[in-house]
Amino acid sequence: MVHHTRKAVDGIWTIVKGYPFNRRITADTPINLTGTAKGNGAVGGVTHVIGIFANLSGRKTLCDMVFSGKYNYAEIMQNWSETAGVPAQNPTHYGWAVEIAAYEPKSTPKKHSMLSRFTHENVVMTLGKYGRIVVYSGASL
Repeated sequence: MVHHTRKAVDGIWTIVKGYPFNRRITADTPINLTGTAKGNGAVGGVTHVIGIFANLSGRKTLCDMVFSGKYNYAEIMQNWSETAGVPAQNPTHYGWAVEIAAYEPKSTPKKHSMLSRFTHENVVMTLGKYGRIVVYSGASL
């Protein structure tokens, strides 16, 4: 979910209702797949996947996008596929870091395969000492 919040004088954070950039990104949201996995047989040859869930944390990128990590997706996918009456999902479509253009509400989120596929607890980006982009993503194993 992307939403604008405001901290009140009393210190309580609230969602600003009606803000033009508010939107929900759910397990049913279409998402573009990028990097070497895009169209690869390992993901069933697809270039687009459906949905995100189990996102743990993330941070704003250098170009005002939002990166988000995917946590415990393998366990959720296992349980999801065993739930009667629920359509099975392709587990290879999950576990990628997700980038969301928070200030472009009509944009399609992206799953970046160049950041590998694992239980990303977070994804953060900064400029290194010599001007190179550095991306860090951690996981508990």
